Amino acid sequence: MRPSPLASPPIPAALATVLLDFVEKSGLVVQEEPIEQACFLPGLLLRQGQLVVDRHQLLYPGDILHEAGHLAVTAAAERPTVGGNSTENHPEKEGEELAVLACTYAACRHLGLPAAVVFHPDGYKSQSQ
Repeated sequence: MRPSPLASPPIPAALATVLLDFVEKSGLVVQEEPIEQACFLPGLLLRQGQLVVDRHQLLYPGDILHEAGHLAVTAAAERPTVGGNSTENHPEKEGEELAVLACTYAACRHLGLPAAVVFHPDGYKSQSQ
């Protein structure tokens, strides 16, 4: 179990803890370990239906919610097949990105965090606004 969220505005490391706790409580599996391979988002990897996190490489804690959102919008029976860039080479899944955006925004609202946590300036191909 992760430590309780801090009462004061979270610093990035504490924010990552809050977000990972939320993801785990939603029923998704999180593995924290060093990631040796190149990733679509630094410090985050989807592997066999699990979210793998390397906090030493993680640049934007809000990206945790985005990647977890890909798992959340996938049927539980199909999650073990999700890995890597879940929409790459799967044009039928490109609409999934809209569901993930809605999911991440809803998670921010639920957690009382500003949308800028997930829609940061370096995200979404520089089109976060």
